[in-house]
Amino acid sequence: MSAPAPEARATARPSGLIDTIQAGFNAVNRNAWLLLLPLLIDIALWLGPQVTVGPLAERWLQQLVPPPGANDELARAVEQGRESSLQMIQQDGGIGHYNLIALLSVPIIGVPSYQAGSPGEGPLLPIGSVPAAIAMVIGATAAGLCVAAVFYGLLGQAVREGRAEPRRFVREFLSILMWTISLFVLVILVVISAGLPIGLVVILARTIMPPLESILWPILIGLLIWAFVYLFFTTDAVFVGRVPPIIAAQQSVRVVRHNFWPTLGFIGLILIISAGLPILWNTIAQTLHEPGTALAMVGHIYVSSGLAAASMTYYKERFERLTQ
Repeated sequence: MSAPAPEARATARPSGLIDTIQAGFNAVNRNAWLLLLPLLIDIALWLGPQVTVGPLAERWLQQLVPPPGANDELARAVEQGRESSLQMIQQDGGIGHYNLIALLSVPIIGVPSYQAGSPGEGPLLPIGSVPAAIAMVIGATAAGLCVAAVFYGLLGQAVREGRAEPRRFVREFLSILMWTISLFVLVILVVISAGLPIGLVVILARTIMPPLESILWPILIGLLIWAFVYLFFTTDAVFVGRVPPIIAAQQSVRVVRHNFWPTLGFIGLILIISAGLPILWNTIAQTLHEPGTALAMVGHIYVSSGLAAASMTYYKERFERLTQ
């Protein structure tokens, strides 16, 4: 009598780090149509209009003067800052040419993008007023969070169940979107609430006791690395586990605590791949020009999506083992 067939799984349990990464890319290969969303955004950033606040910032800097009653030292500092800022805005590819539409790939949790932060080839569309610039930033960021919720929500479904099913995803989209927005806001609040006191402590140490600064920096860097490692799978828990950000952070800490050394190796491998491949993409884009840019966009989005799915797979499998 033959043994019953084992229950089918969305993804096989990976036995090692390479297997986990392979499982992530397998999930992307089975749902390759998901890559169309970030690819369309990259094409828009490459060939579409470049919405910039460069001329607005340039006019503001040209009118900038030292505050009334400022001494000569402060006046020189203001003038030097004004001139350096103007040079950054006026140079080709500088901050003044930053395309605000690139916020569709929101920092921290945005969809993969090769073109975000790079100058495109479309016509420049300068924004002429501060209210319009603020509205553009808010609108593009909000749209980017919606795109991230759709893309990573469907990718998480693909890792969890084997296939991304848009019809079933519609029922959970609002929850995923709210958790995505909450995670983004939470990260900003943490950065601000932690960054201000840390900056104040460093400034005081530099002013009052300079030797203390050399002791503080290693401690601060160590704390940042510790937080980065233990909270690495927070976004994965949101999109795969479908839980709010606070619970997602707790689950990430739990996964890392019970798998510390394998997790450290996995994160290191992800960072090495993520840091090394952009050099290849840039070389291809510079060598082959337009075809190279198109190839670099596809390659970057594919690899970044595969690594994101691999991270989700790692979290999913290790968390399941903890709850069995």
